[in-house]
Amino acid sequence: MSATADRVVASMNKVDKKVADLTRQRTSDPETASDKIIGMATPALSGMIAGKVFQLIWDAVTAKIHPSPKDDAEDKQRGIVASMIFAAFSAAFTTLITTIATRGTNKFIAHRIIKREKK
Repeated sequence: MSATADRVVASMNKVDKKVADLTRQRTSDPETASDKIIGMATPALSGMIAGKVFQLIWDAVTAKIHPSPKDDAEDKQRGIVASMIFAAFSAAFTTLITTIATRGTNKFIAHRIIKREKK
């Protein structure tokens, strides 16, 4: 019975140590909840907006190139290639904008942390 009790106590001590470590990590984190929300939301919204802007530009350009809604076999083949090109360029553009937004947001959050620590 005492060996079982020792194992239970050891397990509880292990859990207690883990909880204490997690609490220490949380309390020593310089980012506030609003910093974390800004850090998540800004790049996501930037990526969504960039995707929509790229879609609008693509639609405007392709409407000038081929304004007629009638499709023949050649137009369908071009449509498949154009769709693949659109997907590649859209992904690249959106990734670029999201990366820039993430870096800018991280710098902004670091600035906020430094500003808060000076107070």
